Amino acid sequence: MREIISDEEILEKGGAKRLEYLEDAAKTYVLNITEDDNMVIGKGRRGRVPDVVVFGAATKKIDTQKRCELPHFVIFRDGSVRQYVSLSDASKVFETSSLSTQKNYYASGRGIVAFRCDNAALYSVSVLFEGDGITDDQILSAASLLRYIYLKILRIYGKKLPLDNNHIISAAAIPCGYECDFDTAIFTELCKLRPV
Repeated sequence: MREIISDEEILEKGGAKRLEYLEDAAKTYVLNITEDDNMVIGKGRRGRVPDVVVFGAATKKIDTQKRCELPHFVIFRDGSVRQYVSLSDASKVFETSSLSTQKNYYASGRGIVAFRCDNAALYSVSVLFEGDGITDDQILSAASLLRYIYLKILRIYGKKLPLDNNHIISAAAIPCGYECDFDTAIFTELCKLRPV
């Protein structure tokens, strides 16, 4: 089992300068989010409450015609966000088999997802970044989107989304210059700069 390290340790390893640069902007950043005209509203989450947000990278153009393959949210290069799936429904983007072993789970080193042995799509919110590498606008949007998701989950389910590195995670083995642990630690820390 991989040791779980804190967001602070991740930031120290990756260099806190990037975080410092973005802190002032994050305090006043305004999220530009739109709902897709054909938002997927499906069969719900089979009684599960979402308590994990999984960030990943869109390695190809999002095909809105394939409704079953859409994430909850996409953060575009300019920082704008589009919601494709209702938060009260599961997205199949990071779906896992409920019969799978720990080795077959994405982000298998991260606490809850590795050890639940349940379909992660039922209790997670999926967020994909457009493009290679992440822009500053995408980082700021990701932090604001975390606040938005936190408040929506609280309103819909009456539960608080834990803002820690067991619950704000990244999909493993992403190409495109996405620094998984470091970037999700930045989103989480920037999110905490404004009260949720």
